[in-house]
Amino acid sequence: MPCSRAAEICCFRWLKPDSPLHRDITLDDVRDDLLKVNVSGGILIEATNTPEEISWLLKLTEADDRCWGVIGWIHLEQPNAVEQINHFAQHPNFKGVRLNWLAPRSNPERLYAAMHALQDRRLVVDVLARPELLPDVAALIRDFPQLTFVLNHMGGSSMTKTGLEAWCDAMQPFVPLSNMRLKVSGYTPESYLSPYLQVADHCFGVQRLLFGSNYPLCVSYTETVETLRQAAADKDAPWQAALFRETALTTYNLHSREQPCGSSRD
Repeated sequence: MPCSRAAEICCFRWLKPDSPLHRDITLDDVRDDLLKVNVSGGILIEATNTPEEISWLLKLTEADDRCWGVIGWIHLEQPNAVEQINHFAQHPNFKGVRLNWLAPRSNPERLYAAMHALQDRRLVVDVLARPELLPDVAALIRDFPQLTFVLNHMGGSSMTKTGLEAWCDAMQPFVPLSNMRLKVSGYTPESYLSPYLQVADHCFGVQRLLFGSNYPLCVSYTETVETLRQAAADKDAPWQAALFRETALTTYNLHSREQPCGSSRD
């Protein structure tokens, strides 16, 4: 999440007024870190749960010479969801939406209509889900085999040593779903990351894995990158290139104004 907005557009439901994140955070805040780890683009992902944020994020992509895409938030069970999808899809840097699946869906019929619109537009659906709702997420992904889904934060796992076996079991329904990608994100330096990464590679292959920084919630962008690099230290250069760059390029169809990006990090 290279940028978020905590003022002027909407108050975060989860953000306290005294938080250091209670301010606008832009690409300039992380510019030095992006240079240190050779980032030339990525995905700016929603944080405020309001479609107004999408326009702001798209303006950030226009003002920066690197290769950015936007995954925004639209209430996919509202009557005008398809209309909003079609509106934002006119911008080439709009890559799709994030579906926050934190409770049972209240209007599956409208949700499926929105999924059809996203599929027709060849957009992407990032999914932030509670672990107990993953079976429902898997069912949705099965119903839309031509639509690409990205499961965020390792499927909502806390990545602890004691939780590895249960997480492995939870991932099994997703293994045959070739239109699903797993975002390696939401971890900290204290996470039991390396074993989870090994299981994810065994289940999906690196062509279905991609890095996500979770910035600015993470303490340090560069530290987050380094933590994953250490966890993947036994992997060769092509494997790491896929994790940190290639899978994201193809998943989100990321292109600069003149050519495909050379690097992509969320």
